[in-house]
Amino acid sequence: MAEVCDEARFFKQIDKTPLVHVRDYTGAGLCTAHQHEEEWGMAHRILLPAFSQRAMKAYYGQMLEGARNPVGNFPESVSELVRLTAAGRLDLAPSVSDRIPLADAADAVNRLENKIGDPIRLTLVPRQLLRNP
Repeated sequence: MAEVCDEARFFKQIDKTPLVHVRDYTGAGLCTAHQHEEEWGMAHRILLPAFSQRAMKAYYGQMLEGARNPVGNFPESVSELVRLTAAGRLDLAPSVSDRIPLADAADAVNRLENKIGDPIRLTLVPRQLLRNP
């Protein structure tokens, strides 16, 4: 653990990255300051409480939910997902691991809950629309 937390092992590189161009317009800040500059230290100290162990415990539930379901995590996301899909900017097809008849919805839920067959996303489809019912 000491090795991972040793700040001497890490070097923040700004030069020769796109951040150098951002810095030209925004000046020095948390993301654009060199680690030896006062601006970086000031921003680091301001943000430190937001990343404390206590703060992380408070964020844990939201972070876990976001990690488990990054797309469509909120009810208002559904219309956004439909809009992006209709515009051709989002294709969820590669993440569909199986198409299941609508009548077998209980089986689909069981497969997801018990991780049977390594399900990623199961799609319920009316039997008449399945190619191979």
